Amino acid sequence: MTRRPRSQLPQTGRHVAGRYRSNLPPPDKRGRPGERIRRPGFILAGALALGIVCAALTALAALWLLGSPGLPLGENAIWLGIDWGEIPHTNEQVRNLAQGLSRYDIGTVYVWTSWLRDDETWSETTFEHIGTFVEQFKRFYPESRVYAWIGLPVDLPAYRLDDAELRTQVATFSQRTITEFGFDGVHLNAEPVWSDDENYAALLREVRQYVGPDVPLSITVPPDWNTGTPGIPAGPQTTTDAMWSQDYKQLVGFLVDEVVVMAYNSGLTTPDDYQVWMAFQVSQFVSALAPLSEDTRLVIGIPTYDAEPPGHDPAVESVSAAIAGIRRGIAADAAAAELVSGIGIYAYWSTEAPEWETYRRLWLDQSAE
Repeated sequence: MTRRPRSQLPQTGRHVAGRYRSNLPPPDKRGRPGERIRRPGFILAGALALGIVCAALTALAALWLLGSPGLPLGENAIWLGIDWGEIPHTNEQVRNLAQGLSRYDIGTVYVWTSWLRDDETWSETTFEHIGTFVEQFKRFYPESRVYAWIGLPVDLPAYRLDDAELRTQVATFSQRTITEFGFDGVHLNAEPVWSDDENYAALLREVRQYVGPDVPLSITVPPDWNTGTPGIPAGPQTTTDAMWSQDYKQLVGFLVDEVVVMAYNSGLTTPDDYQVWMAFQVSQFVSALAPLSEDTRLVIGIPTYDAEPPGHDPAVESVSAAIAGIRRGIAADAAAAELVSGIGIYAYWSTEAPEWETYRRLWLDQSAE
Protein backbone atom coordinates (compact mmCIF):
# COMPACT_ATOMS: atom_id res chain seq x y z
CA MET A 1 0.00 0.00 0.00
CA THR A 2 1.22 3.50 -0.79
CA ARG A 3 1.28 5.49 2.44
CA ARG A 4 0.30 9.13 2.43
CA PRO A 5 1.82 11.66 4.82
CA ARG A 6 -0.47 13.46 7.24
CA SER A 7 -0.23 16.63 5.19
CA GLN A 8 -2.11 14.92 2.36
CA LEU A 9 -5.08 13.87 4.48
CA PRO A 10 -8.35 15.44 3.31
CA GLN A 11 -9.11 17.83 6.12
CA THR A 12 -12.87 17.63 5.65
CA GLY A 13 -12.49 13.92 6.15
CA ARG A 14 -10.70 14.12 9.46
CA HIS A 15 -13.94 14.25 11.45
CA VAL A 16 -15.24 10.77 12.11
CA ALA A 17 -16.92 9.28 15.10
CA GLY A 18 -13.81 9.40 17.25
CA ARG A 19 -12.50 12.82 16.12
CA TYR A 20 -8.80 12.12 16.37
CA ARG A 21 -7.38 15.37 15.06
CA SER A 22 -3.84 16.52 15.57
CA ASN A 23 -5.03 19.62 17.43
CA LEU A 24 -7.58 17.94 19.70
CA PRO A 25 -7.15 15.66 22.71
CA PRO A 26 -8.80 12.23 22.67
CA PRO A 27 -12.47 11.81 23.68
CA ASP A 28 -11.76 11.14 27.35
CA LYS A 29 -10.08 14.58 27.61
CA ARG A 30 -12.69 16.69 25.82
CA GLY A 31 -15.69 18.72 26.80
CA ARG A 32 -18.94 19.01 24.92
CA PRO A 33 -18.78 19.89 21.20
CA GLY A 34 -19.33 23.60 21.75
CA GLU A 35 -16.62 23.72 24.40
CA ARG A 36 -14.16 22.02 22.09
CA ILE A 37 -14.60 24.76 19.51
CA ARG A 38 -13.94 27.51 22.03
CA ARG A 39 -11.35 25.69 24.11
CA PRO A 40 -9.74 22.82 22.17
CA GLY A 41 -7.10 22.21 24.82
CA PHE A 42 -7.32 20.27 28.09
CA ILE A 43 -10.29 20.85 30.41
CA LEU A 44 -10.34 20.42 34.15
CA ALA A 45 -11.79 17.04 35.08
CA GLY A 46 -14.41 18.51 37.40
CA ALA A 47 -15.77 20.92 34.82
CA LEU A 48 -15.78 18.18 32.20
CA ALA A 49 -17.76 15.80 34.41
CA LEU A 50 -20.31 18.49 35.25
CA GLY A 51 -20.77 19.47 31.60
CA ILE A 52 -21.18 15.85 30.52
CA VAL A 53 -23.77 15.12 33.21
CA CYS A 54 -25.75 18.25 32.28
CA ALA A 55 -25.67 17.31 28.60
CA ALA A 56 -26.83 13.79 29.39
CA LEU A 57 -29.72 15.01 31.54
CA THR A 58 -30.78 17.49 28.86
CA ALA A 59 -30.76 14.79 26.21
CA LEU A 60 -32.74 12.44 28.46
CA ALA A 61 -35.36 15.11 29.00
CA ALA A 62 -35.68 15.72 25.26
CA LEU A 63 -36.09 12.02 24.58
CA TRP A 64 -38.67 11.56 27.30
CA LEU A 65 -40.81 14.56 26.34
CA LEU A 66 -40.80 13.96 22.58
CA GLY A 67 -40.90 10.19 22.44
CA SER A 68 -43.53 8.39 20.37
CA PRO A 69 -44.81 5.34 22.28
CA GLY A 70 -45.58 2.12 20.49
CA LEU A 71 -42.81 2.13 17.90
CA PRO A 72 -41.30 -1.31 17.20
CA LEU A 73 -37.69 -2.24 17.91
CA GLY A 74 -35.63 -0.30 15.40
CA GLU A 75 -32.61 -0.73 13.24
CA ASN A 76 -31.53 2.85 13.91
CA ALA A 77 -28.43 3.58 15.98
CA ILE A 78 -26.75 6.24 18.10
CA TRP A 79 -23.35 6.99 19.62
CA LEU A 80 -23.23 7.39 23.42
CA GLY A 81 -20.38 9.34 24.99
CA ILE A 82 -17.84 8.53 27.66
CA ASP A 83 -20.02 9.73 30.54
CA TRP A 84 -22.18 6.60 30.49
CA GLY A 85 -19.21 4.36 31.18
CA GLU A 86 -16.99 6.68 33.17
CA ILE A 87 -19.28 7.49 36.10
CA PRO A 88 -21.97 5.44 37.88
CA HIS A 89 -25.60 5.99 36.91
CA THR A 90 -28.74 5.21 38.84
CA ASN A 91 -31.23 2.67 37.57
CA GLU A 92 -33.67 5.51 36.96
CA GLN A 93 -31.19 7.37 34.74
CA VAL A 94 -30.41 4.29 32.67
CA ARG A 95 -34.08 3.31 32.48
CA ASN A 96 -34.98 6.77 31.16
CA LEU A 97 -32.20 6.55 28.59
CA ALA A 98 -33.29 3.10 27.44
CA GLN A 99 -36.97 3.98 27.26
CA GLY A 100 -36.24 7.22 25.44
CA LEU A 101 -34.13 5.51 22.78
CA SER A 102 -36.73 2.78 22.39
CA ARG A 103 -39.40 5.41 21.76
CA TYR A 104 -37.28 6.73 18.92
CA ASP A 105 -36.89 3.32 17.33
CA ILE A 106 -33.17 3.19 18.14
CA GLY A 107 -32.17 -0.41 18.70
CA THR A 108 -28.36 -0.16 18.49
CA VAL A 109 -26.12 1.90 20.77
CA TYR A 110 -22.37 2.41 20.39
CA VAL A 111 -21.03 3.13 23.88
CA TRP A 112 -17.63 4.82 24.10
CA THR A 113 -15.35 2.32 25.80
CA SER A 114 -11.69 3.10 25.16
CA TRP A 115 -9.08 4.18 22.63
CA LEU A 116 -5.56 2.98 21.88
CA ARG A 117 -3.20 5.79 22.79
CA ASP A 118 0.04 6.67 21.04
CA ASP A 119 2.02 4.74 23.67
CA GLU A 120 -0.05 1.66 22.71
CA THR A 121 -1.90 1.46 26.01
CA TRP A 122 -5.67 1.58 26.41
CA SER A 123 -7.40 4.48 28.08
CA GLU A 124 -8.95 2.95 31.20
CA THR A 125 -11.27 5.73 32.39
CA THR A 126 -14.42 3.68 31.75
CA PHE A 127 -13.22 0.28 32.90
CA GLU A 128 -14.50 0.49 36.48
CA HIS A 129 -18.14 1.26 35.68
CA ILE A 130 -18.90 0.38 32.07
CA GLY A 131 -19.79 -3.24 32.75
CA THR A 132 -22.42 -2.10 35.23
CA PHE A 133 -23.87 0.34 32.71
CA VAL A 134 -24.10 -2.37 30.05
CA GLU A 135 -25.90 -4.66 32.48
CA GLN A 136 -28.32 -1.90 33.48
CA PHE A 137 -29.08 -0.85 29.92
CA LYS A 138 -29.68 -4.41 28.73
CA ARG A 139 -31.92 -5.07 31.71
CA PHE A 140 -34.16 -2.14 30.79
CA TYR A 141 -33.91 -2.64 27.02
CA PRO A 142 -33.21 -6.36 26.44
CA GLU A 143 -34.07 -6.18 22.73
CA SER A 144 -31.31 -3.66 22.05
CA ARG A 145 -27.82 -4.25 20.67
CA VAL A 146 -25.12 -2.68 22.86
CA TYR A 147 -21.72 -2.39 21.17
CA ALA A 148 -18.34 -1.38 22.59
CA TRP A 149 -17.18 1.72 20.72
CA ILE A 150 -13.39 1.32 20.40
CA GLY A 151 -11.23 4.14 19.03
CA LEU A 152 -8.13 3.33 16.99
CA PRO A 153 -6.14 6.29 15.63
CA VAL A 154 -4.28 4.74 12.71
CA ASP A 155 -1.63 7.43 12.32
CA LEU A 156 -0.94 8.38 15.93
CA PRO A 157 1.91 9.24 15.91
CA ALA A 158 2.56 7.44 12.60
CA TYR A 159 0.87 4.72 10.54
CA ARG A 160 0.73 1.61 12.72
CA LEU A 161 -1.68 -0.96 11.27
CA ASP A 162 1.33 -2.78 9.78
CA ASP A 163 2.32 -3.75 13.34
CA ALA A 164 1.10 -7.34 13.81
CA GLU A 165 1.41 -7.11 17.60
CA LEU A 166 -0.75 -4.00 17.65
CA ARG A 167 -3.42 -5.70 15.55
CA THR A 168 -3.47 -8.58 18.03
CA GLN A 169 -3.70 -6.08 20.88
CA VAL A 170 -6.83 -4.57 19.32
CA ALA A 171 -8.29 -8.02 18.71
CA THR A 172 -7.72 -9.21 22.27
CA PHE A 173 -9.20 -6.02 23.71
CA SER A 174 -12.23 -6.45 21.46
CA GLN A 175 -12.65 -9.91 22.93
CA ARG A 176 -12.34 -8.45 26.43
CA THR A 177 -15.23 -6.03 25.84
CA ILE A 178 -17.45 -9.05 25.24
CA THR A 179 -16.23 -11.43 27.93
CA GLU A 180 -15.50 -8.91 30.72
CA PHE A 181 -17.73 -5.89 30.07
CA GLY A 182 -20.71 -7.80 28.68
CA PHE A 183 -21.20 -6.01 25.36
CA ASP A 184 -23.21 -7.67 22.60
CA GLY A 185 -20.77 -6.64 19.89
CA VAL A 186 -17.78 -4.51 18.88
CA HIS A 187 -17.95 -1.15 17.10
CA LEU A 188 -14.45 -0.42 15.78
CA ASN A 189 -13.67 3.18 14.83
CA ALA A 190 -10.29 3.19 13.06
CA GLU A 191 -9.15 6.29 11.19
CA PRO A 192 -7.94 7.29 8.77
CA VAL A 193 -8.13 4.18 6.59
CA TRP A 194 -7.29 4.55 2.90
CA SER A 195 -8.60 2.41 0.09
CA ASP A 196 -7.06 -1.04 -0.39
CA ASP A 197 -5.27 -1.04 2.98
CA GLU A 198 -4.54 -4.75 3.39
CA ASN A 199 -3.46 -4.23 7.01
CA TYR A 200 -6.91 -2.97 7.95
CA ALA A 201 -8.47 -6.03 6.35
CA ALA A 202 -6.01 -8.20 8.32
CA LEU A 203 -7.07 -6.41 11.51
CA LEU A 204 -10.74 -7.14 10.85
CA ARG A 205 -9.97 -10.81 10.23
CA GLU A 206 -8.06 -11.03 13.50
CA VAL A 207 -10.78 -9.28 15.50
CA ARG A 208 -13.25 -11.77 14.06
CA GLN A 209 -10.97 -14.64 15.06
CA TYR A 210 -10.83 -13.44 18.67
CA VAL A 211 -14.47 -12.47 19.22
CA GLY A 212 -15.85 -15.47 17.35
CA PRO A 213 -18.28 -15.91 14.47
CA ASP A 214 -21.43 -15.08 16.44
CA VAL A 215 -20.40 -11.72 17.95
CA PRO A 216 -21.49 -8.77 15.78
CA LEU A 217 -18.59 -6.75 14.38
CA SER A 218 -19.47 -3.19 13.40
CA ILE A 219 -17.12 -0.63 11.82
CA THR A 220 -17.18 3.03 10.88
CA VAL A 221 -16.14 3.80 7.31
CA PRO A 222 -15.44 7.12 5.59
CA PRO A 223 -17.76 8.45 2.90
CA ASP A 224 -16.53 9.06 -0.62
CA TRP A 225 -15.05 12.50 0.03
CA ASN A 226 -14.11 13.04 -3.58
CA THR A 227 -17.08 11.74 -5.52
CA GLY A 228 -15.31 11.77 -8.89
CA THR A 229 -18.69 11.88 -10.62
CA PRO A 230 -20.03 14.76 -12.77
CA GLY A 231 -23.00 16.42 -11.13
CA ILE A 232 -22.13 15.14 -7.65
CA PRO A 233 -20.68 17.90 -5.45
CA ALA A 234 -17.53 17.37 -3.41
CA GLY A 235 -15.99 19.43 -0.63
CA PRO A 236 -13.27 21.89 -1.64
CA GLN A 237 -10.48 20.37 0.46
CA THR A 238 -10.73 16.70 -0.43
CA THR A 239 -7.85 15.05 -2.27
CA THR A 240 -8.37 13.43 -5.65
CA ASP A 241 -8.23 9.88 -4.26
CA ALA A 242 -10.16 10.41 -1.02
CA MET A 243 -12.57 7.54 -1.55
CA TRP A 244 -12.55 3.77 -1.21
CA SER A 245 -12.76 1.63 -4.32
CA GLN A 246 -15.98 -0.33 -4.73
CA ASP A 247 -13.99 -3.56 -4.51
CA TYR A 248 -12.50 -2.50 -1.18
CA LYS A 249 -15.92 -1.52 0.19
CA GLN A 250 -17.13 -4.97 -0.77
CA LEU A 251 -14.13 -6.73 0.80
CA VAL A 252 -14.53 -4.88 4.08
CA GLY A 253 -18.28 -5.43 4.04
CA PHE A 254 -17.72 -9.15 3.66
CA LEU A 255 -15.53 -9.22 6.79
CA VAL A 256 -17.98 -7.52 9.14
CA ASP A 257 -21.62 -7.60 10.20
CA GLU A 258 -22.33 -3.88 10.05
CA VAL A 259 -20.94 -0.99 8.00
CA VAL A 260 -21.63 2.50 9.36
CA VAL A 261 -20.96 5.28 6.84
CA MET A 262 -19.96 8.57 8.49
CA ALA A 263 -21.84 10.68 5.97
CA TYR A 264 -21.00 14.13 7.30
CA ASN A 265 -18.23 16.71 7.48
CA SER A 266 -18.52 17.05 3.73
CA GLY A 267 -17.34 20.64 3.50
CA LEU A 268 -20.33 21.49 1.30
CA THR A 269 -22.03 24.86 1.54
CA THR A 270 -25.71 24.31 0.64
CA PRO A 271 -28.34 21.85 1.92
CA ASP A 272 -29.22 20.92 -1.67
CA ASP A 273 -25.62 19.91 -2.42
CA TYR A 274 -25.50 17.92 0.81
CA GLN A 275 -28.67 16.06 -0.15
CA VAL A 276 -27.20 15.11 -3.52
CA TRP A 277 -23.92 14.09 -1.88
CA MET A 278 -25.77 12.03 0.74
CA ALA A 279 -27.83 10.22 -1.89
CA PHE A 280 -24.58 9.42 -3.71
CA GLN A 281 -23.11 7.87 -0.56
CA VAL A 282 -26.16 5.63 -0.19
CA SER A 283 -25.90 4.59 -3.83
CA GLN A 284 -22.19 3.86 -3.68
CA PHE A 285 -22.32 1.67 -0.59
CA VAL A 286 -25.49 -0.11 -1.65
CA SER A 287 -23.97 -1.01 -5.02
CA ALA A 288 -20.85 -2.32 -3.29
CA LEU A 289 -22.63 -4.40 -0.66
CA ALA A 290 -25.62 -5.64 -2.68
CA PRO A 291 -23.71 -8.49 -4.39
CA LEU A 292 -22.68 -9.97 -1.04
CA SER A 293 -24.56 -13.06 0.00
CA GLU A 294 -23.76 -12.23 3.62
CA ASP A 295 -26.33 -10.32 5.67
CA THR A 296 -24.36 -7.10 6.26
CA ARG A 297 -26.20 -4.20 7.88
CA LEU A 298 -25.69 -0.77 6.32
CA VAL A 299 -26.23 2.21 8.60
CA ILE A 300 -25.96 5.80 7.34
CA GLY A 301 -24.55 8.17 9.97
CA ILE A 302 -25.97 11.69 10.20
CA PRO A 303 -24.64 14.64 12.27
CA THR A 304 -26.18 16.64 15.11
CA TYR A 305 -22.95 18.13 16.48
CA ASP A 306 -21.99 21.80 16.60
CA ALA A 307 -20.28 23.71 13.79
CA GLU A 308 -16.74 22.60 12.99
CA PRO A 309 -15.56 24.59 9.98
CA PRO A 310 -14.65 24.04 7.28
CA GLY A 311 -16.05 20.52 7.26
CA HIS A 312 -19.35 20.75 9.09
CA ASP A 313 -21.95 23.52 9.00
CA PRO A 314 -25.13 22.47 10.88
CA ALA A 315 -27.20 24.73 8.63
CA VAL A 316 -26.01 22.67 5.65
CA GLU A 317 -25.62 19.21 7.17
CA SER A 318 -28.89 19.38 9.08
CA VAL A 319 -31.00 16.42 10.16
CA SER A 320 -33.65 17.35 7.60
CA ALA A 321 -31.15 17.62 4.72
CA ALA A 322 -29.45 14.38 5.73
CA ILE A 323 -32.71 12.43 5.84
CA ALA A 324 -33.88 13.94 2.55
CA GLY A 325 -30.62 12.78 0.94
CA ILE A 326 -30.91 9.28 2.39
CA ARG A 327 -34.49 8.99 1.15
CA ARG A 328 -33.41 10.18 -2.28
CA GLY A 329 -30.69 7.52 -2.38
CA ILE A 330 -33.10 4.79 -1.28
CA ALA A 331 -35.71 5.82 -3.84
CA ALA A 332 -33.13 5.63 -6.64
CA ASP A 333 -32.18 2.00 -6.01
CA ALA A 334 -34.54 -0.89 -5.25
CA ALA A 335 -31.78 -2.73 -3.37
CA ALA A 336 -31.28 0.19 -1.00
CA ALA A 337 -34.59 -0.36 0.78
CA GLU A 338 -33.38 -3.82 1.80
CA LEU A 339 -29.75 -2.93 2.56
CA VAL A 340 -30.06 0.34 4.48
CA SER A 341 -30.89 -0.83 7.98
CA GLY A 342 -31.35 2.62 9.42
CA ILE A 343 -29.88 5.94 10.46
CA GLY A 344 -27.03 6.39 12.94
CA ILE A 345 -27.22 9.65 14.93
CA TYR A 346 -23.89 11.26 15.80
CA ALA A 347 -24.23 11.92 18.62
CA TYR A 348 -26.51 11.49 21.61
CA TRP A 349 -24.87 14.23 23.67
CA SER A 350 -25.33 16.86 20.95
CA THR A 351 -28.86 16.02 19.77
CA GLU A 352 -31.37 18.60 20.91
CA ALA A 353 -35.17 18.50 21.11
CA PRO A 354 -35.84 20.11 17.68
CA GLU A 355 -33.50 17.60 16.02
CA TRP A 356 -35.23 14.68 17.73
CA GLU A 357 -38.55 16.02 16.51
CA THR A 358 -37.26 16.42 12.94
CA TYR A 359 -35.87 12.88 12.99
CA ARG A 360 -39.19 11.55 14.28
CA ARG A 361 -41.27 13.46 11.73
CA LEU A 362 -39.14 12.91 8.62
CA TRP A 363 -37.77 9.43 9.29
CA LEU A 364 -39.93 7.50 11.74
CA ASP A 365 -43.38 8.79 10.83
CA GLN A 366 -42.81 8.61 7.08
CA SER A 367 -41.22 5.17 7.35
CA ALA A 368 -44.36 3.92 9.08
CA GLU A 369 -46.65 5.14 6.29
